[in-house]
Amino acid sequence: MIYGMVADFYGGDFNNHSHQRHYTDRRKMFCLVARHYGYTFSEIQHFLDFKSHATIVCACKTMHNLMEVYPEFKRQFNIIINNLERKLHEQYIIVNE
Repeated sequence: MIYGMVADFYGGDFNNHSHQRHYTDRRKMFCLVARHYGYTFSEIQHFLDFKSHATIVCACKTMHNLMEVYPEFKRQFNIIINNLERKLHEQYIIVNE
């Protein structure tokens, strides 16, 4: 669900090993959102098929730094989190009706 929400937000798939900036920023955002929801570095690493969890640690740290310098990244993070929360809430209501 997290991957799909981030992919939908950015308008496309990003799970490749391209080093183009628009792909790397999307992967970093995915890592940070997944960490926000309690996934471990190792779980994210396996999902993205990276060689080391240290890549995920670096991605999260970099995205935190980017959000401090560029408010647009913080805005994107908040939008993605809000969309996920809304979707989770909708699913909860449907299941509990």
